[in-house]
Amino acid sequence: MGVMSNRQRRQMLKAIKARPQHPARDEVLARAARTTPAKTEPEMRDGLQWLIDKGRLTAAQRVVAGRYRDGYRDAGEVSTRSCLDASVGGGGVALSPVEAMSDARRQMFVWRYAVLRGQVDMLTVLDGVCGAGHTVRYLAGGDQGRARELEAVLKVALDMLVAFEAGPPEIAMACGII
Repeated sequence: MGVMSNRQRRQMLKAIKARPQHPARDEVLARAARTTPAKTEPEMRDGLQWLIDKGRLTAAQRVVAGRYRDGYRDAGEVSTRSCLDASVGGGGVALSPVEAMSDARRQMFVWRYAVLRGQVDMLTVLDGVCGAGHTVRYLAGGDQGRARELEAVLKVALDMLVAFEAGPPEIAMACGII
């Protein structure tokens, strides 16, 4: 029967209760509505891609968000990769999965704690949107006001990462040192 949203599920159950003239068929439909998995927000849309498509991120923010996503996934998924063929790549020395994982984790540590100073809201929204692909509205629990706040927090965090990646002169200018 496929995946259905909670709203569709409620509508189906309501329609079944409204017309009890075919008990056998209605029982089959009711069972299908109860056993069909609900479609969750992350399955419906990628939050980072949605922000990009809507033009809500600058070009520099898009680049650093993509790097954050790559680092987030490399740091967490390296252990599932095969290490049987380490020669695959563009020549040079290939990193083992353990080396790649430590580099990704090292980069994530620098971004999270040296640049963003461990700010919980920033880390939560970066991990949720850039890392896992959730929408800001999903992270806000459906609260539109909180979603706007989280989107602003995401943009500030991305701007901080952009400034860090740009190098010391830009960071000094952004901080008012120069």
